[in-house]
Formats: sequence, C-alpha cells, structure tokens
Amino acid sequence: MEFYEKVRLDEGSRQDVEMEPPFQDLNLPPECVVWVNVNASMRIGDFMNLCLSPLKNGDFVILSAKGQATATLVQHAESLKLRVRGLHQVTRMCYERCEDLWKPLEPGLDSLKVLREVPALHILLSTVLPNEGVTSDPGYSCPTKSEQPRSNNKSRNYRDKRRTHPQDRAC
Repeated sequence: MEFYEKVRLDEGSRQDVEMEPPFQDLNLPPECVVWVNVNASMRIGDFMNLCLSPLKNGDFVILSAKGQATATLVQHAESLKLRVRGLHQVTRMCYERCEDLWKPLEPGLDSLKVLREVPALHILLSTVLPNEGVTSDPGYSCPTKSEQPRSNNKSRNYRDKRRTHPQDRAC
C-alpha cells in the first residue's frame, strides 16, 4: 500500500454499510433512549456529562464505539458503573462493514475500493431492567452486590480509613 493514499471521505459520501441497530429486539421506547457514540479521543468528563442525567432520570443509555474506540468505551463504561450504582448492563459485539477508497500516488495504477469489517461494541446501561427476557441474554450483566446502592448507615470503606492521618486513628 506504499503506492496509495487513503482518501478522506466526507460524511455525505461515506460508504458505511447500514446494519441492524443493536437492542432493537428489546423494544425500548425511543423517547427514553439516549445514544452516545464514543470516539477514541473522548474525554471522561464530557462522557459523564452526556450519560449521568439520563441515567438518573431512569432512561436507557446506549454506548457505541467501533475500531480503536472500543477500548475507550470499555474504560468509560466501567467508570460510569462506579459512579452510578445498580446499573443493568447488556453488551453486544458485532462487526460493521465500511468501504475505504485508496487513490494511487503513481500514474498507471487503479484506484482501490476496500471493504473491511471493523469490530463494534454496543453497551446498554440502565438503572431499571429493560424487560424480563433480557436476563437470559449472553451479554447481560446484573448489578453485583458491590454495585448495589449503599444505605446511609454504613461505615466508611477501607479506602476512607486508609486516607486518615495515623495520629487520628483509634488504636
């Protein structure tokens, strides 16, 4: 590929092959769904601002990423699960097809169209169970005991105790 360069396509002429949207089988009400597309350079603060208010209102948040952004998506989703306790998670993985156009750098060569499959990851997060059938889904993850909402009468956890000054601790 040293004799070719990739042509940057604008959004209007982009040749992504449309696939079936994830979680369509769950019959989620469209007005209660917030869809966040994560890219590799998305900052955690921007991500949290997009996701926290819909989750606190009881809406569903669908997080999507493809290619190199899937690692960022997983990191941000785990951070969100630490911030918001008691989240139900449904994960779906697939491959999305996209077409790239390569133009030749030297005369006499033909342009190339390359159809490639890029891994994509979709995560549905919600404080409520979407429906009863989702628990049998292989990508379903229920809230664990440590993710359950804490009651106010619990004592501080180990990390809080460790941060106190040694002279302030009771022996």
